[in-house]
Amino acid sequence: MIKLISLVISLGVCVGCTLVPLNEAKKQEVNDVGVALLIEDSIPVAYMGTTIFNNEASRVNIASWGLNENIVNEMESGLKSIGKAYKKINFDKSKIKQSIENGNTATNRLVGDVNEELSEYLLSAAQDQGAKYLFVFRSVHSDNHPQPKGFGLFCRSAFGTKGDWQAYGLFHVALWDIRAKSKVYQTAL
Repeated sequence: MIKLISLVISLGVCVGCTLVPLNEAKKQEVNDVGVALLIEDSIPVAYMGTTIFNNEASRVNIASWGLNENIVNEMESGLKSIGKAYKKINFDKSKIKQSIENGNTATNRLVGDVNEELSEYLLSAAQDQGAKYLFVFRSVHSDNHPQPKGFGLFCRSAFGTKGDWQAYGLFHVALWDIRAKSKVYQTAL
């Protein structure tokens, strides 16, 4: 299961990377690439019944799956296979968490960029460790899907018949030019 999830996510990222709508000169310039995976250590698991009285929701710890490490390894292999240098970047998880919490305010959601502080920290840390470009991989929420952000498992039932368990995922991937502090590519998976 772990390898399957890692493979699906990393293939989606690698396929997205090969479709970067950049001119050839910019593609050649991209090198010394780091990866920031912002995937939580737990996933939502939800059972949706016929009525709200039948609904159940919880979170399951997936830290032992090593999902982040598997995806980073796939990204590293993918970058090396196309002749790009990969830079291993160590991020402080507590600083990431604090940056996300600081950005998640009503004011920032209304008029600002909820990810500004997070982006500044990630770009600064990556630059200090020798990266020129940084892939930032985040779970996101869509108003078109009732499930919690990122990925998880859910099962729907209708009128007493149980449905099948399904997995879902929604991620945002951006390639940042660290020196210019700008995104050169972004996509949703």
